[in-house]
Amino acid sequence: MAIDWLLKELASRFNSTTVQKMIAAFRNNPLLWRELEQNALPARWLEFAGNHAERWHPAIISLFLLDESLVDKDLSNLLTPLPQELQSNADKTLETIRSTGLDPASLKDAALMAISLRGFRASHADWKGLVPFMIAGKARLTAWQSSLPILVKVVPDFEAALEELVSGVNDLQGSEMAKTLISSLKSLPITENEQFDLLVRILNRATLHFQVQLLTRLQGEVSDSFIKLLASSLLVQKESSLNEDDVESFRDLAALHQFAGQNQKAREALDGAFKAINRNQAAILQKIALELERADPEESRKTWEEVMRLAPENNDYRNQYAEFLIQQDEVEFAVDLLDQVEDESTNAVFALRYPQLREKSGEIHAALDNAFQRKTLSTKSSRFGFKKDNLKAAEYAFEQKHYKTAAEFVRKALQEDPNDLTAIRLAALVNQRLANLEDAIESISLLSLFEPENKGNKKDLARLYLQTKQELKALEIYEQLIDSSQEPNREDLLTYSEIAIKASRPELAIPLAENFLSRDQLDGEALVILCKALITSDQKKRAVEMLERASEVAPEKPASWLSLAKIWTELGETEKATQALRKARAALPGDPQILRALGTLYLQNEQTTDAIAALKQAQALEPQNLEVRKALAGALLKQGYVDDAWTILADLEDDYASDPELALVLGQTNLRLDEPVIARPLLQFAWNSLHREDTLLAYAACLLELNKQRPDVNQKELETLLDALLANHDKLRQDFDLALLATDLNAAIGNDNAAYESYLQLLDSPQAKSPRAYHHLQLQLGKTALKLGFDDVSLASLQEALLVKPDDLETRQMLAKAYLVSGSEEDAFSTARAALQIAPADLENVLWFSDFMSENHNEKEAIQVIRDAIHLRPEEKTLYLTLARTHALVGDMTETKNTLNRMLEIEEISTEEYVDIANLYLHLKLTEEAAAIIQRAISGNPSPDFQEALDLVYSILRLGDHAAALRLTYELESSLGSHPCYPVLLSDVLTANMQFLPALEQISSMVQELEFGSETECLSTQTQMKNHAGFHAYSATGFYLRAIQLERTTGDLNAAQKHADLAQKLDPSNQELQQEQAALALATRNEKKLEGILDYLTSQPHSHAQTVPVVRLLTLDALIQQDYPKVAMLRQHLLDDQPEDAFTYAVQAALAQQAAELNEANRLLEQSMQAIEEEAISHNETSFDINRHFEWVWSCLACGVAAWETNRWQIANQCFSSALSVVRINPVVNQLLAKYLTDNYRQHNNAMLLNITKHLPQLFNSENQSESMEEQIAVAGRFLKPAQLLADLKIGQAVFNGHWDDDNRMSQLVNSGRQAAQVLSVLVNPDRISAIMNAFADDPEVLTQSAIINLHTDPEYSSSVARHLLEKSATDPILNAIDAFANQDLPQQAAKKMEAALEAWPDEPEWHAFAGRMFQNAGLYPQAASHLEEALRISPKTAHNWQLLGDIKLLEKDYHAAKDYFGKASDLSPENPETLDSLAKINQRLGEHQIAIQCWQKAAQLKPENPEYYLSIAESHMARREFELAMRGISLALNKNPDHPKALLLKARAEIDADNPALARHTITAAKSVVADELPFDLLSIDLDRQTNPHGALKALQSLAANNPDNPQVLNQLADYLIDAGQLEKAEKNLLNSLSINPDKPATLISLGKVDRLKGNLDQAVDRLSTAISLDPSLIEAYLELGQTYQDRREVNDAIDTYLQAIDMVGKDPRPYLQAAAAYKESRDYRNSETMLRQAAQLSPSDQSIRRQLASMVALNLVNNLQEAPKRK
Repeated sequence: MAIDWLLKELASRFNSTTVQKMIAAFRNNPLLWRELEQNALPARWLEFAGNHAERWHPAIISLFLLDESLVDKDLSNLLTPLPQELQSNADKTLETIRSTGLDPASLKDAALMAISLRGFRASHADWKGLVPFMIAGKARLTAWQSSLPILVKVVPDFEAALEELVSGVNDLQGSEMAKTLISSLKSLPITENEQFDLLVRILNRATLHFQVQLLTRLQGEVSDSFIKLLASSLLVQKESSLNEDDVESFRDLAALHQFAGQNQKAREALDGAFKAINRNQAAILQKIALELERADPEESRKTWEEVMRLAPENNDYRNQYAEFLIQQDEVEFAVDLLDQVEDESTNAVFALRYPQLREKSGEIHAALDNAFQRKTLSTKSSRFGFKKDNLKAAEYAFEQKHYKTAAEFVRKALQEDPNDLTAIRLAALVNQRLANLEDAIESISLLSLFEPENKGNKKDLARLYLQTKQELKALEIYEQLIDSSQEPNREDLLTYSEIAIKASRPELAIPLAENFLSRDQLDGEALVILCKALITSDQKKRAVEMLERASEVAPEKPASWLSLAKIWTELGETEKATQALRKARAALPGDPQILRALGTLYLQNEQTTDAIAALKQAQALEPQNLEVRKALAGALLKQGYVDDAWTILADLEDDYASDPELALVLGQTNLRLDEPVIARPLLQFAWNSLHREDTLLAYAACLLELNKQRPDVNQKELETLLDALLANHDKLRQDFDLALLATDLNAAIGNDNAAYESYLQLLDSPQAKSPRAYHHLQLQLGKTALKLGFDDVSLASLQEALLVKPDDLETRQMLAKAYLVSGSEEDAFSTARAALQIAPADLENVLWFSDFMSENHNEKEAIQVIRDAIHLRPEEKTLYLTLARTHALVGDMTETKNTLNRMLEIEEISTEEYVDIANLYLHLKLTEEAAAIIQRAISGNPSPDFQEALDLVYSILRLGDHAAALRLTYELESSLGSHPCYPVLLSDVLTANMQFLPALEQISSMVQELEFGSETECLSTQTQMKNHAGFHAYSATGFYLRAIQLERTTGDLNAAQKHADLAQKLDPSNQELQQEQAALALATRNEKKLEGILDYLTSQPHSHAQTVPVVRLLTLDALIQQDYPKVAMLRQHLLDDQPEDAFTYAVQAALAQQAAELNEANRLLEQSMQAIEEEAISHNETSFDINRHFEWVWSCLACGVAAWETNRWQIANQCFSSALSVVRINPVVNQLLAKYLTDNYRQHNNAMLLNITKHLPQLFNSENQSESMEEQIAVAGRFLKPAQLLADLKIGQAVFNGHWDDDNRMSQLVNSGRQAAQVLSVLVNPDRISAIMNAFADDPEVLTQSAIINLHTDPEYSSSVARHLLEKSATDPILNAIDAFANQDLPQQAAKKMEAALEAWPDEPEWHAFAGRMFQNAGLYPQAASHLEEALRISPKTAHNWQLLGDIKLLEKDYHAAKDYFGKASDLSPENPETLDSLAKINQRLGEHQIAIQCWQKAAQLKPENPEYYLSIAESHMARREFELAMRGISLALNKNPDHPKALLLKARAEIDADNPALARHTITAAKSVVADELPFDLLSIDLDRQTNPHGALKALQSLAANNPDNPQVLNQLADYLIDAGQLEKAEKNLLNSLSINPDKPATLISLGKVDRLKGNLDQAVDRLSTAISLDPSLIEAYLELGQTYQDRREVNDAIDTYLQAIDMVGKDPRPYLQAAAAYKESRDYRNSETMLRQAAQLSPSDQSIRRQLASMVALNLVNNLQEAPKRK
């Protein structure tokens, strides 16, 4: 039968486990099994498949039987073409299946259907639509169950196809699909564990219902434990993804829980089904309630009540019902409902929508205020047709003067309805308040377009044009207004005139002003306009005359005076302006306008005291006049009365957005009050609105102050202001203050060299002589010089600054730092103490002093000053925290904890302070305490603002509890979810939880906005957020970095590269971005870019610490490229001072390997691996960090490369596996792993050839390594060019397939020695082999491979190659082993070479065994035994080596040791008949015949065709005189071979011993007719005749001896006859002849010893008998004869010793016991004689002679109780 043939073929090739797996897969494919039953596979198949298990895959068999050419094609590559005829047949078969609905009739049909599926995949981007394709027409899903297992070898993404099948099937098709899927999986030759893993992966895409259907189908197919475990795995995420209203889903979930054995969970799922029923009913009633609200409100209310009864937990229903109640004026009931809602955001929306709720409920009102404060208002739509919530929110925010919040909501409102005029109008107002004037112009323009009749819109637009210096556009609008009006009003005409003057069109204003003055010559407004127009028209004289005349004509009218002063001021004649206003004050002493104008003019002229006096008078007259208040506050500020200025302005703080001048003075005041954070938006608004020099100075001063606190925050704004300053070169050269500002800005943004030069130049300016300017310049120069390393300049400048302002804290603090840098520690400490003495109560100064002392190892003084400060300010929590940190610094844990506990006793600890405490505990590795503090923070602040939430969440992440951080983040979503930065926080937390795709989705919209150049909402708030260590900043660069790293992690490297490029344009100096660029270049093998990075690093000065990550990547690239000189250069020059870690150890290991320092390389490699494992443990204890993980991946990769080079395969496997454990798509790793898999397989095969076990390269993936290699190439191919991968793919396929495709162009593919060695390992073509050897003639790897493959065919060549290579690497174990194997014909030399190999690898058991065999062959048994014993110490379960050691002990005549070793071999290999045979023989030799018989019986069962086992059994039975049993064994042997000579001889011998001479004679006669050698039978026949005719037998034997004079057997038998006949001389002669023929035959020596004894030559007898024993210590006859000789010599003790030696050797033979008994008796030791006889009787219970002797001795002992003979010790 074909199946029998198949089973034999498989059994001869593979182990039983593999065969079972294959047969199970074949049988589960009915069409395949039928084909195999009916037809044997052709010889061509056997030649192709050979011993490659992967080729016996059912799919490959099916494809081979379909078309033999298919198995040589890479069908998983969809671009590989198929024969046209084959594709046509596939189409026809598919059409037949679809039209008939029948299943495929044969295996070929099933294979053709698999080809159809391949065609479907090739024509689609993925497997979408697979199920409809499979069931088109009448085709059924089950028709494909024999085709799907074939599909695995013809598509690249078989698993994706299965995922599509389970996800694309509907409920009706589910059962059939489950059947098909199970059948298909069972037809794959994979283990049960692999089936399980595959099912888990694909079923995660399936519906819950299908999962239940499949588990139901699996019952009876697999074990219950399999189903239980599978169901448990599928349940992991089911509850979270369940539709809570789907009753059927809950039923399926219950079933799934039951399959998993989770009965309680199943009951809970069924409860969920009942609740779902209620929810569904509630949903229906809710719709009815909504429909009834207008038609029948009362019935609607009843229905709503029923809805709430059925679904009391549904907040949406509760909110809808509450809103209905509000509409029915039942506000109280609505408030009660809303108070039950814990969702503050919902209450905020209701408070926004219905103002009456704010009056009824303080909590609801507070919810609205909180939402606005946190920017977390989540707007919704109302079904009652109210104004959109976003617009209402914008209006509310605007009313509350929260303009930024208003801007956010109005933007959302316009997204909902871009043409909502109310929203557009509000947008214009908001943008004006925020100084976004261009946006305001756009909004007003739209309003003008939509409301053409609204003149107010046009006037607002004109005003905005004026504000943005677009006077002509403003003039054009007013011209239209005037033209469109029949009677233009006075205000419009005057405004038109003013605009005309500003637009340099005074000729338009003059006639209009003159017209008004013609009606009233004292019209002040018209007069001012006319004068301005005249001045603009170069008629200055006329303008002044008119104003002076007006003042004289009507001195009582303030307008003329004010106009005159204004004109003089604009003309730069401030003194005349002042005189005019003084006259006005004299004329009108109580006029507030005159006083205000005079005060303002005084202020402009730096007459601050006069200004304050005048303005105070004005304020007394008009307390609420805004212009007066602004001017007075400005004057007070200039005079240094900051608190007084604030008193005047405090109630105007929220009104700044309507008045840039007010914003300016408010900002300046806050800045002077040390509130730069508050001042910043005020001054920014003033600068953006006015763009004046004073606003620029004020805003820049604010940013510079902020820069001191957080240098990283305001860089862009500082650069913008610097650009604005530098744009006006002339002004900058002339104005000292502006030049100084520009220099300060340069210093702030890091342009230190430019700032340093500017400060030096400014010091030469006359203005620098003022104390304020001089101090500032020297202080800034000192700080800048210190940064540049100019220590002497820094000290001199700071000392100069201190002379000017000795009490300035910043100067003293900087001077202390400068002293420290210059090495003057005592001066530094003295200066710091002086700073403390200046302001001992200043908290910031105290903290600075403490930090300074702590940082410089003077903790004692730091602690004391903080303790003193706490004594003065016991409620200041910052002091406690600083003190605790200092105690921690000196390692005083007790005081650290005590201090923190004291701090915790203080009331009202903020969230930020809790976080600071937790972080300190974390720093001290006290995670439990940190966790407890964080919990207190959460409990104490259940509704944190966003910054507090950040602090809490990031602290929990630092604790390592990423799951808790995720829970908290989700809990905060209801209150903070609408904050623009919430998605960033959630992304970070999801990343920490290794949910990379969801994390990327959270920030994708922000990154898109950045791509298109717009600022995200989150960015507008990021300046208010502090950075958190270990996490990216909330900045554009930070968002890009998050995206880049997540995209790298998820494998979207193209997107990562795009975002890296965009980010680097935005932030070109960012070191993290440079690192990401280098990582991407490494990942995508962009060598040109990597070289550019290296050139940049080596050509520019850089901070060493900042460049280390990039240098590591460059070093790794050089390692991968095997460019070891470059590795050494980078290590020496750029990584020389790095602390040792996994990466540096790996690099050093690789370099040590190249230097042939193997021991050092291995030591470093072990350290690298240990560091990697320790880092992995550390990672597991913390939240996931992408950057840290990639650094670990690079360390793993470096260690893997070094281990590969050092042949440390287990480490290499572990490293490469770890490198892809999380990030599966990393082209550099994927390609390198593909290369490694190929070489790993080659080296594994090499090691197998060299009998390497302990250092055997363990296969990376023993099941399907070739598929893994191609998979890695495919992954890398997504990003690398085909040319970069082609060689790896082709060479890998060749190595795994075992042959080189002649179509491959070797010269184009083989570019390195390693590749050449790989190709050489599979080449058979001599020309190609020569080509390789010529091209890489000196490459060690190629030469080594050549030596290995020629080891058996040309050992002399292999030896010469190995010795040549050993000249450079004398200790290389593989080369020494090759030399040893190649010289087996010189065993001692081979053994010595193997010992050299073992010096490097002393734990290779098979090498020890080889050395043992070689020493055995050389006759050096002790050395042989030593090596075999070492082999067994290393690998004690190797039966073969126990056998070899037993053989050696046999040769050493140590039979008992041999017996033990053969026994161990048999225990380990009880099914090995050869081992059993050896054990049986040694037991037979030692007289243990029963054990020998048992061993041979088992051997005969295992190998019944071997007759020798039966004959050996017979021999042992004959020794036991069990002749009947002996004859059974002989008969079995003769049944196998009736002419077997030994069997026939033993039969005759047994018949003789059993006293059947006639049968024996018949047997001898018959045997002689069939055997080739009759001599043994002649001897036996003579022996038989001797019983009846001794004399005749002797004569016959003498005749036989004459014919066979050189036969020792004949001569020895004749000698025995002669001895018995007393013819000792003749016997001796024959024996000596025999001895000359075979000098080492122990039997001859025994006979000679007997002759010597009988002749009385006792000494010679002792010598000969002792020699016989030395030749074979198991020969009992030698001991017996020797003992008898000693007795003859009266040396009874020596005789007894000899008998006891015989007993020790062969304990089951009664003869030595008998002779020992006789010797004891002779020495009168009757008791021991009795003992010996008793043991003899036990061994031979049927021997009556022994029993008689025993009885006699017992009687003798009874009579003679006392032993007469001396006792023997």
